[in-house]
Amino acid sequence: MQAYGKAFAQAYALRWAPFAQKLAPKIENLYQNSPVGKTNRSILDLCCGTGVLVSHFLSCGYTATGLDLSEYMIEYARNNNLEYVQNGKAKFVKGDASHFSLNEKYGLVTCTYDAINHFADYSMLEGCFRSVGPVLQSGGLFIFDINTKKGLSRWSGVHTDSSDDIFILEKGIYEEGMERAYTQMSGFVRVEGSELYTRFEETVYNTVFDTGKIQKILFDLGWRKCYFALFENLENAINDPEEQGRVFFIAEK
Repeated sequence: MQAYGKAFAQAYALRWAPFAQKLAPKIENLYQNSPVGKTNRSILDLCCGTGVLVSHFLSCGYTATGLDLSEYMIEYARNNNLEYVQNGKAKFVKGDASHFSLNEKYGLVTCTYDAINHFADYSMLEGCFRSVGPVLQSGGLFIFDINTKKGLSRWSGVHTDSSDDIFILEKGIYEEGMERAYTQMSGFVRVEGSELYTRFEETVYNTVFDTGKIQKILFDLGWRKCYFALFENLENAINDPEEQGRVFFIAEK
């Protein structure tokens, strides 16, 4: 998996927070209405980034653990949730979501914003699912999303975004037949408390995974239920995941 650098972690905090801010209440609503969600108020967020999704759950009285491969993302996540870290309600650990071990049981495990697509192949994907199994309470939920092949095929093109604090140039490339897409991102982000800017460059890789194969791996590993849903309504199952650009998996242990 990828471990993002310091400047990009700051850029990520400035630009990509809204996705998690909008998604977190939807996940909480789904989870709190499940049997386990009524008694177990704990969450593990894989590839937690700057800790935005975790922040919502902490503010609602949950205990939380965030895991990310980037030490700089972890640093942002800790600082963004410092009060909860200090009172023992939250912790953030550096680790690889494709292979990890924790000594706790959670009612809810999440891995969002197509972080699953960052795995290089199905073996890493399965490694993640095998790692989630032991830390998820029986009846608990594992919620994650992916960009489908249809979604990734739209990545090709050049886009820019700018504000007083950040400038980003994105060049997306979808490799037909290679089952992957990637975005080259470069730009500048303002140094906090300064008029100076720091340059960053990152290449974000996304692997094309088949939704049916993912579901089969989950069932083979012992998940009892798994359905596909959309961002707009996580409660309702859909029947045509490959026709969507982004799909959520709602899996029950």
